[in-house]
Amino acid sequence: MRRLADQLRQARLYALGHGIKRKLRLLRITLSHAPTFQRQVLLVEQRRSRFARALGHSVIAAGNA
Repeated sequence: MRRLADQLRQARLYALGHGIKRKLRLLRITLSHAPTFQRQVLLVEQRRSRFARALGHSVIAAGNA
């Protein structure tokens, strides 16, 4: 779980420079409150933006590790 938190922190730093803080906050809420649902949401998000795609892969990798 710590690795996941670190990845989210890194992603937030990236997001600050790209003006998508709100989207990341929504992703964080999804990750913290709906762990079984998170992959479904991330897979949908992956189709929407390059950033979400990169974050989704790292989150799924962390979940499988």
